[in-house]
Amino acid sequence: MIKKEYDAVLEIIKFGNKKREKDKLLAVLENKDLNWIEILGYLCYHRVAGLAYENINAINLRKLDFPVFFTIYMIHQSQSIRTELQKKYIKSIFSVLRKANIEHVFLKGSILSHIIYPTGTRAFNDIDILVSKKSIQSVKKALHELGFLQGKYNYKNGVIDEFNQDTIAQSINTRGEMAPFVKIVNEKNIKTIDIDVNFSLNWKPDSPDEAVDYFLDERVLIPVDNNFSIYSLKKEHLFIHLCSHFYKDSALIDLIKKRKVLDLYKFVDIYVFIQAYFKEINPEKIFNDSVRYGFDRHVFFALNYVIKVFPDILTIKNVDILYQKYNYINNDVMTVIFDQYNSEIKMKDKSGLIDRLFSYDIIKNYK
Repeated sequence: MIKKEYDAVLEIIKFGNKKREKDKLLAVLENKDLNWIEILGYLCYHRVAGLAYENINAINLRKLDFPVFFTIYMIHQSQSIRTELQKKYIKSIFSVLRKANIEHVFLKGSILSHIIYPTGTRAFNDIDILVSKKSIQSVKKALHELGFLQGKYNYKNGVIDEFNQDTIAQSINTRGEMAPFVKIVNEKNIKTIDIDVNFSLNWKPDSPDEAVDYFLDERVLIPVDNNFSIYSLKKEHLFIHLCSHFYKDSALIDLIKKRKVLDLYKFVDIYVFIQAYFKEINPEKIFNDSVRYGFDRHVFFALNYVIKVFPDILTIKNVDILYQKYNYINNDVMTVIFDQYNSEIKMKDKSGLIDRLFSYDIIKNYK
């Protein structure tokens, strides 16, 4: 039986489901037997406290004890300020890349926080961008014009420690992205703006260029302000990328060791995306394009995991249609993790998903 605090967290974060039973959330808020210090810890650790505020505010914030309310309220307010400031830099980045005729799209939190979440609900650290591998030198030049350097911010000394050329080359040769870009801005709630420039749709530097080119060719402009739009992937491709990123962060040993895995906000991203777009999305396109470019296992993996946490998504017809299409995939994909540089090095999961979600020492669940 699932622990009552775990169940409470999963109920609190069901954002975007207009048919959800509000009585269930109200029952959580009125349950005097819950350990809200524990729940608050999970909400903060999994970066869903702002989302919890948004959901609970729609019901009745007065049901919360003041320390719990104040914590999630302050997180929501801080994230609102941060998101608006990041948007200013996203618009600048879009403008300089477009002026340089560089095909690109924004990914993950930098796009989701503006299209499916109210401001303050979803925080993100880096601004993720996808470009063609042939554009990376042009991107570097454009970002340098905006004052970005490839390096890491040194919080102790307040400076950017720039990467040497070997580190920059190694990132390109061994990963699907350039070495990170950073700029010191000293804005309220933001010390730096960080950019990850991806030229691959997964973690591999040699993933097919035609996949990236195809996804970029079908990109769309989406509004982030009243009179300003930026490039995003087509909805079907945005979903595929969310699933592929989810798989990467859940199946690579080095990321699991760093605990950069099984964060609830990643589950919620897919859940909320499904609630927002799956009534009109084309499941055939998702399936065909995922198979064509080798992302079918990733989509199956992500759907399987999200269904375990939020089984209600199977009531959406297009989710069920898509999920059934992947029935040819072996379930071993759900339990095996591997080294991204040597796929022969593998470990296997030996526990249940819910236990792993709420466990701090994730690696102990593998052998």
